[in-house]
Amino acid sequence: MKTMIILLLTILATIPQLLSAQTMEKIRFEYDASGNREARLSAKMLKESDTAFNNPVFPPYENTLLTENTFEINLHPVPAKNHLWVSFTGQVPQGFEYLLFDQLGKPVIEGLGEGANHMIDLTVLQAGVYYLQIKTVNMAIFRYKIVKH
Repeated sequence: MKTMIILLLTILATIPQLLSAQTMEKIRFEYDASGNREARLSAKMLKESDTAFNNPVFPPYENTLLTENTFEINLHPVPAKNHLWVSFTGQVPQGFEYLLFDQLGKPVIEGLGEGANHMIDLTVLQAGVYYLQIKTVNMAIFRYKIVKH
């Protein structure tokens, strides 16, 4: 009985630490002129020591390799039908690599992008949920959840 109580107290003591780790997620919504939600963008900060850092099937996050956010990445339309636009605002990086994974973590589309706006052709994909990884030239990695209709 004493062992169960000690185990229960140990579990209860660790719950606040687990909950505080979830507060590092930022969620931003974008709306059109009529007030309809067009996009839900979220970013979650991770460290390289986190076990999920290199896992492609993981909620979207922003890597801490960027010391300063000099640009912002916008994806539209979300959900996507035949194409997805990757747009940069602020200081546009010189180039970036992108990799689109399916829900099992298998790469389905990859490519290189340049400039403030880049289109990714999604016509070869079936409807479903995918994960987009964007790696800039300074090795900052961003991951986003994409829904294709």
